[in-house]
Amino acid sequence: MISSQLLARVRTLTKTSSSTPIVVFSSVFDKLFGLMFRKPDHCVYVFVFDHDVQHVFHTFFCKNLDFWFLDHHGRVIFTQKNVKPFSLMRCSTPYRYVVEYFAES
Repeated sequence: MISSQLLARVRTLTKTSSSTPIVVFSSVFDKLFGLMFRKPDHCVYVFVFDHDVQHVFHTFFCKNLDFWFLDHHGRVIFTQKNVKPFSLMRCSTPYRYVVEYFAES
């Protein structure tokens, strides 16, 4: 579960309205598959970790994605826009949340 403050922050970052669905990935299974094989939609995806991490994210079998890495306070520490398929993403600073959104065409 994520706080209403974090939800508001995510909506501000992605410039989405309150009607845009936010999908939270907190289970290992959800995080493992993420957005692989999904068709572009207008949902915002948030990966939630129990503690600060520095995992490598990939875009294998994904369309172009925008990434925001946030610390435990919800502050943006790194962004990468329009990441191409079959790329690897790594944030050099530990983070608690990752927001993914299908990049605009």
